[in-house]
Amino acid sequence: MWEFRRWGRMGEQQKSKIITESLLGITTKSILVNQAYFRKESKMKKSLTLLLLVCLLLATVAFTGCKKQGPLEKAGKSADKAAQKTSADAQKAAADAKKAADAAKKAADDANAAKK
Repeated sequence: MWEFRRWGRMGEQQKSKIITESLLGITTKSILVNQAYFRKESKMKKSLTLLLLVCLLLATVAFTGCKKQGPLEKAGKSADKAAQKTSADAQKAAADAKKAADAAKKAADDANAAKK
């Protein structure tokens, strides 16, 4: 501030030096402010990236679910096995009944042939 009081008594070189220092000071301050802003923005980008990765990890875990079977799943599987076993037993019984019917038919045909 004292420089401006003596402004009238200063030479051109001194005035030029004061103006240059003032401009450089302003420029330096603006550069420092910009660097701080970019550092803050960089930290924000890192934070957002980390948050996004955590959300993706949680979504992956939530959608894949657990491998452990619950009681309803176990009951459903046992019901499926019982139905398959019943179906297989029914098919075997049907095949046995068909064999018995064929054997009875053959016996009846043999009996009719023997009568003649």
